[in-house]
This record gives sequence, structure tokens and C-alpha cells, in this order.
Amino acid sequence: MLEEGLVASIRTYVECHSGLRVVPDDDTSALALEAAGRFAIDRKLRWWWQGLSAGGRLAYSGQGGLRLLDRMLQQHAGDLIMVITDDELPPWLAVSGRWECLRALLEEHQFFEFFLLDRRVDWLVFDTHENALVFVGEPPNRDALRDG
Repeated sequence: MLEEGLVASIRTYVECHSGLRVVPDDDTSALALEAAGRFAIDRKLRWWWQGLSAGGRLAYSGQGGLRLLDRMLQQHAGDLIMVITDDELPPWLAVSGRWECLRALLEEHQFFEFFLLDRRVDWLVFDTHENALVFVGEPPNRDALRDG
């Protein structure tokens, strides 16, 4: 279960920013189950990205993860979903919004683990405590991740 202080801080931030919304808990659970099924993720793992057999991994330093995500998502139209996992097993908190709004939320908080996905669950991108982006499926502009 996520730390209460982090959840409260994110909920407060979302309430003050019209471009974001908290995804209902049932929808968050359903999206996570769909993602786990689609990408054959062992839901018992604390870090789902460790169980991915396909996809890619790209290490970064400092704020490099956000810069790589900027490159990947700069042309993505529509809302994304950010599932905040922060080294915990579900239940998780999810927030939806455009990348620019989600990025601002990330910049206002201390690092926490999360994954991003679109509503169709075509792809996942995890930002990990190991300073790596781990991705599976076909995220937009995936080549931006491969090129570093």
C-alpha cells in the first residue's frame, strides 16, 4: 500500500491542477490487471518491470529520465495514465492527464516509481528506482528511447 503522505500530496496537487484527475480505484485496478495480462507480468512481483521478458531498458542519470520521456511523449495526443507504484504492491493510485501536466506533478514531488500507459494499454513505460526506463509494447516515438 502506498505511503499515506505521498497519496495525500498527489491528491492535493491534482485538486489544484485542472489538467489532471485521479483515476477511480476500480478503474486503476482494471487497467493494472489488463496491463499485467497483456504483457504477461507476474502480479506478485513488487516491481512489475522486473518480470518483463520483452521490451527494452534504458539507463539514465539525474533528470535524464524526464528528458527521455519528453522525447518519447512530445507528440502524444490525448491523456496518459500514470500509475504510482512507489516500491509497493497494489492498491495503487493513478492520475490521468496530458504528459505536460503529469511531468509538472513529477517535478513537484520527490522521486517515486511509476508507470505510464495509454487507455488502450498498448504499451507501458516504467521509471524505476534503478534510474532506468523499462518499456514494453509500442510506446509513441519508441526510437527516442533507443537512441538515448
